[in-house]
Amino acid sequence: MARRQATTASLIFLLLMMGIFLLPLLFYRPQPPPPVPEEVVKRMFEEAEKLEKENRWLSVSEVANIYGEMGMDKQIEKLEKEEYQSVESIQVAMEIYEEIAKKYPLSEEAPYALLRLGEIYQKRFGDEKKASAYYTRLEHEPFRNRLIEIKENGEKITLPANELALRRMDEMNRDTTLYNAMDFLVRVLGKNPSYSYVLALVLLVLLVRLPLLPLTNAQFKYMKKMQDIQPLLVEVQRKYRNDPRRLQKETARIFREGKVNPFGGCLLSIIQLPIFFLPYFMIRLYAYQFNKIGFLWIKSLAQPDLPLFVIYVVSLFLSMWLTSPSDPQQRQQSMMMSIMMLFFFIMFFRFLPSAFIFYWLLLNIATTVQQWLVMKKTKPSLQKVR
Repeated sequence: MARRQATTASLIFLLLMMGIFLLPLLFYRPQPPPPVPEEVVKRMFEEAEKLEKENRWLSVSEVANIYGEMGMDKQIEKLEKEEYQSVESIQVAMEIYEEIAKKYPLSEEAPYALLRLGEIYQKRFGDEKKASAYYTRLEHEPFRNRLIEIKENGEKITLPANELALRRMDEMNRDTTLYNAMDFLVRVLGKNPSYSYVLALVLLVLLVRLPLLPLTNAQFKYMKKMQDIQPLLVEVQRKYRNDPRRLQKETARIFREGKVNPFGGCLLSIIQLPIFFLPYFMIRLYAYQFNKIGFLWIKSLAQPDLPLFVIYVVSLFLSMWLTSPSDPQQRQQSMMMSIMMLFFFIMFFRFLPSAFIFYWLLLNIATTVQQWLVMKKTKPSLQKVR
């Protein structure tokens, strides 16, 4: 009965949180975007292309005149503050490209401006970090589905902005260790589009979980012991709430006799964090290769997929419910915290690539099974409150 009440309370809390989260959407009325002065933006883009090709130094007055014609008042103020003697034309071109992308994102030239900025940093300055930042902007709204025409091997091809961005980043990532590690797993499994890429994600889960088994077993045993002593800690706090010294002494005794280190769980989690985040970077660097691959209903493993994300969130909720404490009060508190974590995952994981969500779904299933088995075998060791 108590367990049912705790579950009902958790579900009610989940519905309330969903209502609070979705309520603003009911009253949100997007404003129509302002008209884009396409002729002005086209003239700005042509000027930037001309300056990029000139490759010369311009006087401050020349740069101020160019910015003035473009209506770039902030850049003029910046120019005056910095007290430059002269400015390289490529820098002026980049400022104009940036102005187009920021001020006129809905214009026809905006995605081309971001693409040029990425290519300048990649090919001219060799700054792949900044180049990647500009390419990444092409993956998001309002650019991601805009078509961009480029020349490749003497032929004109048209690609969506997000696919072109992944393509450019793939060129930069091919020499990285993590990219080659992911590619190695795919090649070992035959590099067959029908199954190799998905199986590589399964293999990646195994490679991550197996070395961590001793650590995760220790962590789950620690969690079980903490659940066992929690009622005693609550009782001590109630009994000695007016006697801080006795409360501290009894709390320390419970931890000591229960063989629980108060900071042990945090330490075990921190040790595992780098290993858990490595697969994200592997998948992210390999995104263009995943972009060509579908699985079941998923069209591209490099793009977000709502049904897969819903399955992942449901699996998270079920795993939290299965591994929550048996004590009704603790269970209710645990479920409340779990629901809050679910909203965190929804906010930050919703737009991640399907390959990464699929990896985390498999990892969550494996972790839940392991946690349930370990905590089921761990015997409680309760100590009486003196």
